[in-house]
Amino acid sequence: MATSQNHYEILGVRPDANADTIKRAYYAKMRLYHPDNFIPERRRLEIVNDQTALLKLDKKIDDAKKQTQRLNLAYDILSDVDRRAHYDRQRLTPAAPPPIDPEYYRRTVKSRPHRHSVNTAGKSVEEKFPVAIFMIFIVVTLVISLGLSGLFQFPDDYLALPTADKDRIPVGSVDATATAYARRPTATPRSLDSYVSAGNALFAAGRYQYAIEQYTRALDLAPDEAAIYYQRGLAYRQDDQLTQALADFNRAIDINADLVDAYRERGLLFLALNAASDSATHSDAALADFAQYETLGGDMQHPELVAALQQ
Repeated sequence: MATSQNHYEILGVRPDANADTIKRAYYAKMRLYHPDNFIPERRRLEIVNDQTALLKLDKKIDDAKKQTQRLNLAYDILSDVDRRAHYDRQRLTPAAPPPIDPEYYRRTVKSRPHRHSVNTAGKSVEEKFPVAIFMIFIVVTLVISLGLSGLFQFPDDYLALPTADKDRIPVGSVDATATAYARRPTATPRSLDSYVSAGNALFAAGRYQYAIEQYTRALDLAPDEAAIYYQRGLAYRQDDQLTQALADFNRAIDINADLVDAYRERGLLFLALNAASDSATHSDAALADFAQYETLGGDMQHPELVAALQQ
């Protein structure tokens, strides 16, 4: 299977690496490439107002964000046993041979002498059943097959998750709304809106990992949608993947500097990181985000913000 990027090469590990090796490689590379590494230098350049150096640094930050996104995707797949096995099968599957040109056989048949099967009316089989009739038969068969495929659905009492784990969920459960769009085993969203809607429903049901999958597929279709990065950042934060959440909030603000709620959520995330590391840099960054949030008209009485500032 041809692929645009090799997840093993991105993490710098061998295909037979164990889970601990993959995890160590991921964290080592995240420490090396994470955009937060550039925050002190960017603040210094802003103070001295060196626009030329800022432009060069922003290019490095953008490259670092793209690299961390690749690292996150590679780690998400290789750290999950089932997804890694599926990825390895796809990676090792040889490319399919090119399609056969039916004209080749038509020319071959006509290029050598042969005897036609003759019916009682004296006409050959080829004359009796021309190619057009054969093609009509194929089309009709396909239409009938597609119509019958609608009969093969899950029973009404169960719904299927849009993932490879084949979970089945009772309709009356809290996850029913999040999975209602997936009544068929092969039903997957194919438009931007359907991916986002599925992600929102899964997020509301508390299934954050699945929500992240849907938002990631949406971003594959619309890589510059700030609102989707913001939503995926919320899902990462709820799933305790704080580094990925910070990268998404940064990206959302880079795309749309007026995305007011993103400043509030990133400030709250900086406070969480500050509590974990006691870093003055994170504390200062949080206060800067709250100030920008207020400047853009944000509600400083937001319950989550008030609770965080009182701690």
